[in-house]
Amino acid sequence: SKGWLRIFCVLTVFVSLFAISLTQSRGAFIGLIVIVLVWISQRSNYITTRNYGKKILTIIVLIMFSSFFFPQSYWERMETIFEEGNTGSGRMTIWPRAIKMMEWNPQGVGPGSFTTVYGRYLKAGRFSTTGDISRARAWETAHNSYLLVGVELGFIGLALYIMWLVGMLTVISRLKAVI
Repeated sequence: SKGWLRIFCVLTVFVSLFAISLTQSRGAFIGLIVIVLVWISQRSNYITTRNYGKKILTIIVLIMFSSFFFPQSYWERMETIFEEGNTGSGRMTIWPRAIKMMEWNPQGVGPGSFTTVYGRYLKAGRFSTTGDISRARAWETAHNSYLLVGVELGFIGLALYIMWLVGMLTVISRLKAVI
C-alpha cells in the first residue's frame, strides 16, 4: 500500500497547488512556503545525499509546475501581500476591531454571528474611525480563525479551540513517530 499511498500524496500535492492557484489566496501562498521550508528542514534517521537530492528535485518540480500553470494574475496578486490598501478584507482595520469585540463580549456573540455583530457595532459607531473608508461597511469578516472563534465563542471557546489544535498536532506527531 505504500506505493498507492505515495501516489495519493503526490496527487494531493498537485490538487492542492491547483486549488491555491484558483483561490489566489495570499495566506495559502505563505502557508505553502512555510510547509516547504519545514519539510526541507526535517531530519530523519537516514539522512543521505540521495534523500536530500530527492527533496531538492521535488521542490524544483513544484516551482516549475507553479510557474508554468499559475496565471500571471496569481503572481500579480502575490505581489500585494503587504499592501493594506489592496487586500480584499482590510485585515489591519478589522483585526483590532475584532479584539475590541472580544473585550466587549467575553462570553462570545454566538456561532456564525461575527459579521452581523460587526455590522451592528459599525452602524452604532462603536469603532473608532480610520482612513480605510472601504472598511466602513457592515458584513465584513476577520479572515482570521482565532479572532473569529474568540469573538463568536468567547475566551473559553478560544481556549478550547487552541487546546484542540495542540491536541491534534500532538496526535499527528505521535502518528509520525509510529509510521
